[in-house]
Amino acid sequence: MTTAVEYRTGASLVDDETFGRFVLFLINDMGEDPRHAPGIVDQALAYFGTVAVHDGLPLMPSDAVDRGIYCVYLHTRDAAALFDRIAVRFLHHKPHPERGLRRRGQVLGARRRRGLAVRLRRRTPLLGAAPGPVLAPRAGLRRSPVSPSPDFPRKDSNG
Repeated sequence: MTTAVEYRTGASLVDDETFGRFVLFLINDMGEDPRHAPGIVDQALAYFGTVAVHDGLPLMPSDAVDRGIYCVYLHTRDAAALFDRIAVRFLHHKPHPERGLRRRGQVLGARRRRGLAVRLRRRTPLLGAAPGPVLAPRAGLRRSPVSPSPDFPRKDSNG
């Protein structure tokens, strides 16, 4: 018997305004490519959603997702509200413990068990996400302010 699992996005853990704020910060202040920033923030939020309920070995994100994690932590009020809601505690961060011992399969497996979508490669779309517009800098300037498209597919169908 096959069981269907409906995966949620990490972005479904925050409201649209907060998600947009994280994405814009990642682009404008951390210099991330606007095409990748929404996926990085989504996967950082999915990582937090996984860590909030994970009770196994420590999990480590990819380098790209780690940038999204730093972005969330720099928004202290938003981070505290998110952590209080999903974990009822602050989720502390220990950067790069045992750098070479990253267990990617454990992170991905834990995330799937939590019901969160997994982005397999940086340039691939989220599993189950519909194609849609991406953020683009105005006038072609990398660090110019941008606004997220209101129809960017961040939330799951329940969200």
